[in-house]
Formats: sequence, C-alpha cells, structure tokens
Amino acid sequence: MTDHLDRLLSGMSLHRRIAQTCTGLAGAAGAAVVATLWATEPAGLPVRTQAAFAVLIMIGLGWAAWAGWVWSRGPVFALDRVVAGWLGVVACSITAAGTVVIAAARGKIGVTIAGAVVGIALIACAGRVLTRARAHRARLLRQRTELEQPSPTPEEPR
Repeated sequence: MTDHLDRLLSGMSLHRRIAQTCTGLAGAAGAAVVATLWATEPAGLPVRTQAAFAVLIMIGLGWAAWAGWVWSRGPVFALDRVVAGWLGVVACSITAAGTVVIAAARGKIGVTIAGAVVGIALIACAGRVLTRARAHRARLLRQRTELEQPSPTPEEPR
C-alpha cells in the first residue's frame, strides 16, 4: 500500500495535492449542502429554484468527480489540467447565464448588469486557466515529439 501511495504522490507537489483535495471536497460539500437544503424544504420549491439547485448540485459533483478521477490516475498530467479548465469554463458559464436570466426575469437591471459583469470576469478567469493548460499540454506534446525523433548518428571519424 505504501509503494502505491508513494508512486501516486511522487508526481504531485504538496501544493497540487492540497489544491486538488480541497477542490474535490469543496465540490462534494457544496453539492451536499444544496441537496440537503432542497431535501429539507418544507414546501414545494418553484421550478426555477429546483432547476438552479439541480445545476448547482451537478457542478459540485462534477468538481468532486474530477478530483476523484485525478487522484485515481496518479500523477497530474497536462490533460487533467485541460479537463479542469473546461469544467471551470462550463461551470462559470452556466452560473453566469443563470444569474443574468434570473435577474432579468425579475426586472432588476442593476442586478442583471452586476451579474453579467461578475459572470464575464469569472468566465475570463476560467478561460485563462484553460488557455494556459492547453498551452502547457501543447508544449509537452511538442517536446515528446522532438524526443521521439531519431537522433542523427554522428559520422565515424576517418
């Protein structure tokens, strides 16, 4: 068991292990809190609220599943960063769109604009993370391709 754990953790820095663990726990905890609120609501909730709760639960479970997937695979690979980046972009986009739609439906222009600005900022941050992850992966793939090329053999001295 210790050998497996050592192999698993050898490819990850302490910072990455803590960040991934916190991400997974936060996603699972968020999903659990929203599910508990939904389940213990004494009266029936409006359909929009139920839909919002369902989306929040799916986002939380998505982050928990990603963290579990990364931990089960071993060291963090560049593809893991890309998947996390896409998950962040999708979650921020859904949250931003939901916030704007709900605020607009209530006719509150100030809240709608604030929701749109915050949503755009979150999507931009998540997009930046995704862009950096894709660039890092592309750089590693280029390096792998270069290393796989047969090296020229030096000519023998005469």
